[in-house]
Amino acid sequence: MRARLWILITLAGLLAGLQPVSARDVALVLGNRNYDALPRVADATLLRNTAGALRAEGFRVIDGYNQTAEQAIDRLRRFLDLYDDADRAVIVLAGHFGHAATDSWLMPSNIVTPDRIGIGSTGLSVNTLLAILAEKPGRTALFLGAHNRAVTVGRGVESGLGALTVPQGVFVATGAPQALDRAIRANFLIPGQGFASALAVSEGITGHGFVADLGGLVPAAGSLGDPQNWIDDGYWQMAYDLGTEAAMRQYLLAFPSGRHVAEAEAWIDINVRSAEELARDAERRLGLSRDRRQQIQGDLTYLGYSTNGVDGIFGRGTRSAIARWQERNAEPATGYLTAGQPARIADQAAEKRRREEREDRDFWASSGARAGEERGLRRYLRRYPEGLYADVARARLAEIDRGRIPPRERALWDAAATDRTEAAYEAYLAEFPDGTFADEARAALAELEAAREADAAVQAARRDEAAQNLNPVSRLLAERQLARSGFDPGTIDGNFDRQTRRAIRRYQESRGLTVSGYLTGQTAVRLIAEIGR
Repeated sequence: MRARLWILITLAGLLAGLQPVSARDVALVLGNRNYDALPRVADATLLRNTAGALRAEGFRVIDGYNQTAEQAIDRLRRFLDLYDDADRAVIVLAGHFGHAATDSWLMPSNIVTPDRIGIGSTGLSVNTLLAILAEKPGRTALFLGAHNRAVTVGRGVESGLGALTVPQGVFVATGAPQALDRAIRANFLIPGQGFASALAVSEGITGHGFVADLGGLVPAAGSLGDPQNWIDDGYWQMAYDLGTEAAMRQYLLAFPSGRHVAEAEAWIDINVRSAEELARDAERRLGLSRDRRQQIQGDLTYLGYSTNGVDGIFGRGTRSAIARWQERNAEPATGYLTAGQPARIADQAAEKRRREEREDRDFWASSGARAGEERGLRRYLRRYPEGLYADVARARLAEIDRGRIPPRERALWDAAATDRTEAAYEAYLAEFPDGTFADEARAALAELEAAREADAAVQAARRDEAAQNLNPVSRLLAERQLARSGFDPGTIDGNFDRQTRRAIRRYQESRGLTVSGYLTGQTAVRLIAEIGR
């Protein structure tokens, strides 16, 4: 293993030695995709490709992803250690930005309060980076990949990039992370390509400052162009022989457009455990007993997350309930429990029970039920048929009703109250439309009807989506438009998974449509109508 690793390192060194750019050229690449308290920036980690392309052109790259404030400062210091001796320098940032009147900042992944104080003290200042790059006019560039969706920020700060005051001799480009990554690799790293010429053929980005062909990232003299095939093949063979994830990812970084990219990605897909597998194993290590699982299912159901049964078996219904609870509680919605989550669920259920018991007691006192008033007792039972005082209320009403309610009416109502079915309530109302319990019977029928309609609506929406026979392109377009509208569907791959269904539900709710999570014809028409807005 050591011998093969040494061969790989030697081959990497040979590759670097064949590059036309001086080894003194340096780059800082930071991409923040995952934030503790903010939405994901889905394309930010595409900067891994950017970093790999810069390395392939001979840059010494200091990169980092999902960086905390401390980690970002550490990367900047390492960049500065190399900067003084560098010929050319480039900085590429992607993630959430915030700005005030005089500066903009890249927010760290662990930012808690994105206000003027929080961002100013923990964010990476764009003005500071521009001042650094201004020391090498004509030989430096700053690429800023800002998320295209505004996020909630605090006092004194606005979301996104503000106006830029670019020093003389510094080239700046702004755009979405994906557009910047594509432009850098396809255009700005062409040997001899000036900043202005590269910008002219790049889509989706805007240039600022030193937009001229007097400067560029890669000089023309001595350029060998793309790596020779034998170097690509040799690097791949060594990575394949090593057979590790690290080796495969190193190949992808060195050859982002190489001859074996598909093979490397396929190897990772097959051999690297998925996030779902890791989440499943983490839950398994909790050692939840059957009784504990039943308790969790009961608590989730009580909190409004139906598990479709309390049997101690975590099937599809329970996984869906866990994922919805996790999403509501700002946790990764994997559908698998992590350490501490069962206790949080139990605490929330206990708190809900305490709250409802307080409300139960308060209503018992305020409705007149405690005083034994017939109207108050019936109001209490309509609201709390299984309440703390339900047995007391029924006993007192039985005393009041004794001798006043005909035996037939009493028998029909007792049957309806026990069965709680539409047929039982309708049987009571058919004989006693103005009976003592008529209002309670009609209210119970309305509740049963609403529950049936809600379930029927979801089933109808599922059939509606299936009837459309959506092809892969239609699904991709729908996911892309959901993302553009601010509803993250996860990976845009045409596969309507759990995250896509959540995005559709959120979109439907925001547009006043029937909330089902399925792409009904009505939902599809509304999405299409918003394209291009």
